[in-house]
Amino acid sequence: MELRHLRYFVAVAEEGSLRVAAEKRLHTAQPSLSRQIRDLEYEVGVPLLTRSVRGVELTPGGRAFLDHARLVLTQAETAAKAARRAAQPTKQIFAMGFLTATKQIGCRAPPACCAMSWPISKSGFRVTTPLRSRTSLCAASSTSRFFAPNS
Repeated sequence: MELRHLRYFVAVAEEGSLRVAAEKRLHTAQPSLSRQIRDLEYEVGVPLLTRSVRGVELTPGGRAFLDHARLVLTQAETAAKAARRAAQPTKQIFAMGFLTATKQIGCRAPPACCAMSWPISKSGFRVTTPLRSRTSLCAASSTSRFFAPNS
């Protein structure tokens, strides 16, 4: 069973017609589509559609199969997106912060600071709140530095 078979079946079930599904959604010949659906029914072992001159209707087995076919197609697309995301290099973040109150005394993050960070490869930026900036800047990079204004 191939994903193509599932896509074809879902299209036919949603359109209610082999001809309409072949021409408008799948851009293939109707005899080829009919053959693919017959192959799928043979592989599943039950008729999925009843054919008539007015179109097709799902059999009880076809209705049960349709929900699972949609789920499989959704999961396959999700898996492909996850693989593409994993193959992309990690975005580098440029982060800077500065004290708005007192100098840093012995801790990695000051008690009150403002911070901005943005991906180097994209435009735009994120401004964090004082409470959140301590965590986000320290989590973003161990090389984050804070500067206090000279008092």
